[in-house]
Order: sequence, then C-alpha cells, then structure tokens
Amino acid sequence: MKITGEQLKQSMIDNNLTRVNIRACSLCNAPIGYIRNGEQLFFDSNCDCTSHTSDLKPRDWNEVAASLNAIMLQSLRIKTLANFGIKE
Repeated sequence: MKITGEQLKQSMIDNNLTRVNIRACSLCNAPIGYIRNGEQLFFDSNCDCTSHTSDLKPRDWNEVAASLNAIMLQSLRIKTLANFGIKE
C-alpha cells in the first residue's frame, strides 16, 4: 500500500500525533524525528551531545510519504507507518 502526503497528514491529525520519532541519536540517544505543528511538518534533528544545533526544518508531506513508501523491509515499513498512525 502506497501512502500519500495527504493521508500521512490526516493520519497524524486524526491520531492527535504531534511528534513521531524515527530514530535515536547514536551518541546521546536523543529522539530524532518529525514534529507536526497544525498542518505543517518539520524535521527535528537536534540533540544535546554536540555543539551543532539547527532550527526545525520544514518538510513537504508528499516527500516524507515518498520516503516512507521507499522502505523495502516489510517489518520496518509496518512499524514506521504505525508510528504515524497508519495501519497497513
């Protein structure tokens, strides 16, 4: 099942999700992932283990959906989509 950016956005809104962690920082274990603010989506790559910090980076819903659709390992795909509130 391929998802669209609109489906991804609607799922996060319907499930009242404001943050989806994708992974943890390999050094300090801080969460790295996506933040929804209203209908906008941002990527949060900040952690406290380095002196490098960055502002939240806006993301296009369709680009994130395309990235999720590209996950080939079925078990990882199911788990990742479930984090966004999508059942496959």
